[in-house]
Amino acid sequence: MEKLLNKERYDFIIGRLNFLTRYYLKGLQYNKVYLKLSNGDDINLSFPSNHIPHLLGVYTEKLKAASVVKNNTSAFDILNKMVNGYITDISIKNMHPGFNIASLFSDEIDRKLDSFLDIMKFRTDDIYCIIKYKADRTYTTGEATENSDYFIVRKHINPNTNEERYTVLGICKKEGTNEYVPVTTRLFNDYIELSKFLNERSKNQEITYVSVARIDNDYKNFHYKHYTELHEKKEYNKVLKDVACKFGAIPSTNAFGSYN
Repeated sequence: MEKLLNKERYDFIIGRLNFLTRYYLKGLQYNKVYLKLSNGDDINLSFPSNHIPHLLGVYTEKLKAASVVKNNTSAFDILNKMVNGYITDISIKNMHPGFNIASLFSDEIDRKLDSFLDIMKFRTDDIYCIIKYKADRTYTTGEATENSDYFIVRKHINPNTNEERYTVLGICKKEGTNEYVPVTTRLFNDYIELSKFLNERSKNQEITYVSVARIDNDYKNFHYKHYTELHEKKEYNKVLKDVACKFGAIPSTNAFGSYN
């Protein structure tokens, strides 16, 4: 059955998208992240604007396919036109009466909006583990593969309620470069939800942690560097051991720490 979206729901989503888009433009777009993983891998991660609509759960390509915007309009420009009222649900319907407005948004739009700032405000003290994902290692799981090279799993604790939730950022290497960009996000409201993801995505995959992290934002004049200390490595190794035992992952810390 085709999903539908009423005017109130559309306006609510656009309002949240407006806030988050403005927050991104105020400085988060300039974040540059360098991670040295304990398995020896290096990751240079940035957050280009044209990846933002997808992370927020907005399918801008639908408007191109419906000829609501020109094919050469960038994804972020389309998002900007939507949140600033240049493209509205009414204008879309006027141009394309049969267009289903609900198809513009992911079924997980609320979770993507809820997790966006946690993911974009990159930090190191909430990293749970990192999965080095290779699609050809899913042969025994029967799960569909994903277009990600790494999954960065982070654990967030609400200081007021002490409740835990987890976010996952999937990143992929840009062709012909040494730079990684975000391609997918997930939000899990508790460990039980995360466990299903780990069972599907970490089996037969290397799991590791961050040994050195550097976050630079020249626009905000913000520079941060962190070296993982011994007590942190011990905690990370406990997590890796737990994920390995429960979900069949393969701990990889040969470069910067022992699994034992």
